[in-house]
Amino acid sequence: MSLSSKTCLVIILNALLAGSSSSVASAHDSQVLPVKTSAHTTASNEILPDGLYLVLREADEPKKLEPPSAKSEHLLINDYHFLEPAEREKPTYLILSTNAFIPFVLSTKPVMDLDSHGKPKLMLQLSRTQVIPLEDFTRRNLGKTLAIVVDSQVVSAHKIKEPIIGGRFQITWCTRNACTVLMSKLQSDSQ
Repeated sequence: MSLSSKTCLVIILNALLAGSSSSVASAHDSQVLPVKTSAHTTASNEILPDGLYLVLREADEPKKLEPPSAKSEHLLINDYHFLEPAEREKPTYLILSTNAFIPFVLSTKPVMDLDSHGKPKLMLQLSRTQVIPLEDFTRRNLGKTLAIVVDSQVVSAHKIKEPIIGGRFQITWCTRNACTVLMSKLQSDSQ
């Protein structure tokens, strides 16, 4: 997946204990309320749990993709519907692995705050049970693409540049409306 220079989402992953930040990648995120349509469901119409998924294959047209094989692969469309209309790109079709994913099991409810530029950010903290699996997942898949999936919809996709340590996320550069929608959908993922 190519990531354009007009980046609207930056995910910053902070080491839980060290408090340092490390950038995983830049990608695109929500600016508009998502609309539930068949484009946001998997090829088998199953609902995927919220989480981070390894992208196995991607293409700009479905006919260029080898179809999902087995139950462990699902097709989702990254149609950039979370972006402002002027910033949307042509949809990409992603084959995700349901074997290689980290479910969002949050230790606390998501919190919306403002970043240093006055833009909303959504802060997430994975539960202790997910911190080490996330670190292992990202270490094993360095250089590969992961997709953030919420409510069976691709929120964004990122190249893994370094292992994620600590399990803390900040989703930034989203509009207040987008952060509110994501926060509401992720409330049920907190313990």
